[in-house]
Order: sequence, then structure tokens, then C-alpha cells
Amino acid sequence: MTLLDVDGLKKHFTVDSGFLSGLLGETRTLKAVDGIDFSVDAGEAFTLVGESGCGKSTAILSALRHQQPTAGKVRFKGQDIEMYSKRALRGEAQLIYQDQQDTLNPKMSVGEAIAEAIRFHDVVPPEEVDARVDDLLERVGISPAEKYQEPSAFSGGQKQRIAIARALAVEPSLLVADEPVSGLDVSVQAQILNRLMDLQEEFGLGLVYVTHNLGIARKISDTIGVMYLGRIVEYGDVDDIFEDPQHPYTQALLSANPVPDPAVDRDRIVLEGNMPDPIDVDDRGCPFVPRCPEATAECETAEMGLKPFEGDRGHLVDCIHR
Repeated sequence: MTLLDVDGLKKHFTVDSGFLSGLLGETRTLKAVDGIDFSVDAGEAFTLVGESGCGKSTAILSALRHQQPTAGKVRFKGQDIEMYSKRALRGEAQLIYQDQQDTLNPKMSVGEAIAEAIRFHDVVPPEEVDARVDDLLERVGISPAEKYQEPSAFSGGQKQRIAIARALAVEPSLLVADEPVSGLDVSVQAQILNRLMDLQEEFGLGLVYVTHNLGIARKISDTIGVMYLGRIVEYGDVDDIFEDPQHPYTQALLSANPVPDPAVDRDRIVLEGNMPDPIDVDDRGCPFVPRCPEATAECETAEMGLKPFEGDRGHLVDCIHR
């Protein structure tokens, strides 16, 4: 079953260009997300990957109505997402953020934080809440005896485990994880990712994962969307993206990804310059033109959009040369 179906999602921000521009009524538009499509099925792990600032987090927040999108249609379990109340939607789709310091109440014990979510969504009868909290903590590798501790007593990795337990507490059908292991030690990252993957499989959850780390994307994903400047430029199964990348941007990203096998020789593709300013990006042509090693004059004015690569409707590329 398709849990989340996103069609033509846009999120634009009006930018204040200064005092004089304000007096003259001049505005500029930052196109953080500029017309993306993707879907996530039950049991599927979908990852949005790309450089910082490409619009990954904004896309997810807009899709789940944590921010109001500028345009686009989003359906959840086949129904217009606007038909869901905020409470009902939060019960179905839970977010796990990068920094749990901002989401765990420092004055509330971690057990009470989980119990609060259970009670708010009426997951189990009141007399079963404590047992449910203990079970969830055990599932993420935290001793139930520690549930009386406040967040400050835990390490960053432990806080992320607690955040996962709290997200699972409401029995959602979709988990959304926004860079949840960024900044943690590599060994801790692996432990949390393995735990998250095990829990996703156990409960049959859909998973949307947001990251700039290609190694994590390969480990955790069934399907991947590669984002650049507010658009998905390549979309496909994890093997398609990593074994047969087609978009020049995807190829450049993968060429910079470390390979642990010294016998593997990989030519590094160095992109010139930085990602352009997303303010007032021209709707015509490909936004990757200024940095693309394959760019032609036609790329500057061509009508862009994801298209099947060699007839494969599961592998889509936004490039006129493919």
C-alpha cells in the first residue's frame, strides 16, 4: 500500500531584499522546493539525498504539513492529506529530528516523554502505559530502569534511541528521519541505523530518510531521490542509483564517495563552483548547467522533468542527454 504520494510539491519563500526594495514593493523568491514527486510504500525505505541546502528537509516538512506548501498535491494512504487533522496525521507519521536536545523536554523524564505521547494518542489503556514505555525502551536498547532520568543524563546516541522509542509509541505507519545520526560517532551511527532498520522491518513501517551521506543512503534505502537546488534530478532503486547513475550530478556525488576497497579505481568528478543561489532561479532549462561538465546551449532552455531512463519507469532522470 502506498503511504505517502507527493506530486508537484513546491515550497517557495518570499525574501526581503532590503529597505529600498521593500518601499518599491520589489520581492524575490527563494525556491527551496520546486516541483518534486515521490512516493513511499508500507515497508519501503526511501531516502532523499543531496548537499546541504538543496531542500531535503523543507520538502519533508512541507509534505507532512509542518510547513504549508506553496503548491502540489500530497496524499496519505490514498486520501488528500488536507483531510487529516493535525492530531491524526501526527499519529500516522512521526518525525525524528537531528538534534534531540531541541525536542526532548529537559525537565521531563524520558519515560514520561514517551508516556505522554502514548496517552495523547490513546494507544493503550491507562493501566498499560508503563508497560508499553518499558517495552519501547527495551526495543531501542535502553534499560527501562533509566526511564526516570532526564535527557541530560544520556549521550547523544542514547537520546536518538529514546527519540525513536517515542516516535514508535504512537504506532505510526510512517517514520521520517531527518539526519538523525549526523554528528554522532561512526560506531554509534551504525548501531542506531541497524536498530532503526530492524524496527522498520518488524513493524512494517514506511521510512523516509533525509541525509547528505551516501554511505548511509546505500545502507538504509530501497529507493533514492537525489536532490539538487530544490528538484529531484534522479530517482530509482538503490542499485540503479549506485551501480548505474545517469545524472551528471549523481555521478559527481558518487565519485566523491569513499570506497573501502583499495583495488577499486574511481575517477573523481570535480564540479566547478558552488551550488547557485536558489533565489530567483530561472524556470527555464536545467539548474545544474553552471556546474555540469556535459552542459550544452540546449540545456539552458530545455523543458526539464524526470523521464524514464531507457524505458525503465523505475529509474527516472532529469537530463535531456539521457
